[in-house]
Amino acid sequence: MKRPNKKPITKLTPIFWALLGAATLGAGNASAAEKVLHSFTGYPNDGANPYYGGLIADSSGNLYGTTYRGGTYSAGTVFKLSPQGNYKVLHSFPMYAPNDGSFPYGGLYIDSKGNLYGTTNLGGANGYGVVFRLSPSGTLTVLHTFANSPNDGVHPYGGLIADSSGNLYGTTYAGGAHSYGTVFKLSMDGSSFTLLHSFSSFQGDGGAPVAGLIADTSGNLYGTTITLGAAGYGGTVFKLSTSGTNYKVLYSFCSANTSARSCIDGNGPYAGLHIDASGNLYGTTILGGAYGEGAVFKLSPNGTNYKVLYSFCAKPNCSDGYTPYAGVIADKSGNLYGTAYTGGIQPAGYGTVFKLAPDGSSYTVLHAFTCCSDGQIPYAPLLADSSGNLYGTTFNGGSPYDEGTVFELTGTGFVPP
Repeated sequence: MKRPNKKPITKLTPIFWALLGAATLGAGNASAAEKVLHSFTGYPNDGANPYYGGLIADSSGNLYGTTYRGGTYSAGTVFKLSPQGNYKVLHSFPMYAPNDGSFPYGGLYIDSKGNLYGTTNLGGANGYGVVFRLSPSGTLTVLHTFANSPNDGVHPYGGLIADSSGNLYGTTYAGGAHSYGTVFKLSMDGSSFTLLHSFSSFQGDGGAPVAGLIADTSGNLYGTTITLGAAGYGGTVFKLSTSGTNYKVLYSFCSANTSARSCIDGNGPYAGLHIDASGNLYGTTILGGAYGEGAVFKLSPNGTNYKVLYSFCAKPNCSDGYTPYAGVIADKSGNLYGTAYTGGIQPAGYGTVFKLAPDGSSYTVLHAFTCCSDGQIPYAPLLADSSGNLYGTTFNGGSPYDEGTVFELTGTGFVPP
């Protein structure tokens, strides 16, 4: 997919792509070559358990990410990993400090000066999480402390995106006018905070967004919620203008079913979305689908045409993986790549990395995690470089402490956009 001339809101870097895409049913197994780049060791000298955020990269190929736990105070870290394999903890979050955050779930955004921006789920002056900036020299600045009020959110899980004017956008899982979460806008210096949308308690409006946002070239924001779809559960896909004035639910999951686990259209989208050149949206759900174990979906720009492209656990013993907490990424040819949190090689089923043809004609397990040295339980999305190598994290596994890994996959067939 070509990048548009108009600069979109994005968190992509020059040589890496984390483009979300689409997929569908097929069969097959292949072995990409996996290499563990780093095994986390946890408290006190390293992070532990990287969660939903995944990795980003700078123009020199350095990888950056967060861990939910570990570090000096066991409350999470920001880390850097060079192409040569040099690893460094850039910041250890303290436990519930008023001038810092604690427990980062989401990923990072990097600006042209090398500053890193992210969120923590807890910590800050009110204990409800923060938005932070971390300078290249390692100085952390709290840009916003979330407050439990009608005009602010609490407990962000997702990362941030930024526009060309220097504004950050994100979501909170709870808080706001109705306590069901928010979408917010924040200037990069932290001086201006705007609550763009409070999710209501009304069935069909959506509630409790876990993932961050994406945007189209016109600046419209798109995201997912995990509950309060039209059926009262299931979640939604929504669209919101950056002014906050125009909010629309594009799709409510479980629209055709009354049983939460048997929602054949999917249930519970924890991951963010991808938008293609035609404006179609793609994402995943952790439940539902034909086998009740998650799905990949495609949604037309106006929300009128929804289709399940792949239902997980389609292969015997769920060897294809199931429960995808992450979205998928797409290469130049439209092939799709992602992770499944569990399933794969039985009887353990520690998760998979998969590839799907754009027309749904084939599904390939590129790597099935075996536990423990190669990692296990991948929550986060993949990242691809300009050579077609894939990078990701696992929440557990790694040697010798089972605190998670950073891994690389080669020979996947990924063709850079």
